[in-house]
Amino acid sequence: MLTSRSEGTRGVAKFIGFEEQSESHGDWTDGGPRPLGFRQTYEATFVKRETTADFDWEAGLVDTVHKDGQSRLALQPGVLDPAAIGLSLRAGLGAGQREWTLSIVDEDEIETQVYRAMGEEPLQTPIGCLVAERVDRIRGPQSTRYTRTWYARDLGWVPVQVAHGKTDGDRMETRLLSLTLDGEAVTDRGACPEN
Repeated sequence: MLTSRSEGTRGVAKFIGFEEQSESHGDWTDGGPRPLGFRQTYEATFVKRETTADFDWEAGLVDTVHKDGQSRLALQPGVLDPAAIGLSLRAGLGAGQREWTLSIVDEDEIETQVYRAMGEEPLQTPIGCLVAERVDRIRGPQSTRYTRTWYARDLGWVPVQVAHGKTDGDRMETRLLSLTLDGEAVTDRGACPEN
């Protein structure tokens, strides 16, 4: 099972008590993740939203429950839940891929999303300097929204920072605070060199 938990620690996100938790379970088939179940909860002051997806690969269907109701969608091989996007990108980075076109269950539809590796950058984190590959979600030319994720090459492409937002407005960042791999804490790797 893959679990993720984020909470607002600064600014408006902290003020409204933002928390997000997602859980995904599935298996690994043909070199990539195959989701079986997904649950995501967002909470903030006076607001709670939950989305679920249950995959039935034998029947070729995924049943979702979301803020607008329920949906039953036809599945095609390779469809992912939102939590499995990172697993797919990590596997691709490890195999030397630079661009991905993914089919993602998004509440009441299956959406095509495109991601592209943008190059490596040194990234200062609480566990020291990490060489991280920045991967951007590619959106339409009129979109002001962005999603960028940095994956640490020397740590099995683990995601260490995520930035979401609009170029002309609100933004949210998720940053690594600590990391445990294979039961052992990853210790300070030193500071990034000055440019």
